[in-house]
Amino acid sequence: TNDHYFSHDILKSYAEPVLGLSWSNVVYYNPTDVKVVSDGYYFANGINISPDKGHIYVADLFGHNVHVLERKEDNSLVSLKSVALGSLCDSIEVDLETGDLWLGCHPNGWTFFLFDPNNPPGSEVIRVQEIHLDQPVVTQVYEDDGRVLMGSSVAAAYGGKL
Repeated sequence: TNDHYFSHDILKSYAEPVLGLSWSNVVYYNPTDVKVVSDGYYFANGINISPDKGHIYVADLFGHNVHVLERKEDNSLVSLKSVALGSLCDSIEVDLETGDLWLGCHPNGWTFFLFDPNNPPGSEVIRVQEIHLDQPVVTQVYEDDGRVLMGSSVAAAYGGKL
């Protein structure tokens, strides 16, 4: 993913979040080809692939959602839907057995953006089950005010533990 449109530090760190421009994208790359395969994200960040390799999941941090994209044989992507998460979610882990998505999230973007150790950014973990159904199950499985974890960038489950 290209999570920012601008490369200049001031523009990408301040102008993009404040203006809310949906200019970030997903790029396909191999040694002979580079092409934008999906765009229109506010902050395309986390990305992962389904266990069957047929779908791509993209976390749109400032959009507060995860996008489900169908992967075609030529590696182009077709948008299928977006699932609201209600948080600023970062990276995505996919459970290879269940297909569940696990996302590390930031429940309060301002505390994360302003980072003050006296008022630390909180952490949140969201699990999305049955993402391909009309009504996926979105569950908050962990929340902390920042006293244990200052921001969560990723979450994974292994052996029944988070």
